[in-house]
Amino acid sequence: MTSHPASTPEPAATTGAAPTTRPTVGVTPTTSAAIEAVGLTKSYGTLKVLSGLDLRVETGTVFSLLAPNGAGKTTVVRILATLLWADAGQARVAGYDVRTERRQVRRRISLTGQYAAVDDQQTGAENLRMMGALVLVAETGAQGVVDVGG
Repeated sequence: MTSHPASTPEPAATTGAAPTTRPTVGVTPTTSAAIEAVGLTKSYGTLKVLSGLDLRVETGTVFSLLAPNGAGKTTVVRILATLLWADAGQARVAGYDVRTERRQVRRRISLTGQYAAVDDQQTGAENLRMMGALVLVAETGAQGVVDVGG
């Protein structure tokens, strides 16, 4: 699964260190989870940053990806957001394959950076509302997504 379609160039790569993961053989993702990844592998040259990562996030749950710096968190997020291709493995977001159904995945997600010029001036909820407005979500739509406790 290392070949890429000729019409779709591979996204730009990043660096990181390898997280601890357990390999899975012969398992394919299902469509019932909000996010599901099986056997994700990514290397940059000889540096292996993901080695058989398995991940499942159920629809309607809150999930945090916590690990030490350099553990591969950004690489996982970039793969799930269709900004980077895994060398091997499969991943689905909202039931869509991140490699073959990139447009459908991107229509269903939003990705905001960790640091922005106004981070120290906005709460998390204010930042989410701002990002919602930037992608043309109606104020009531952005408000409904953010009102989970604060």
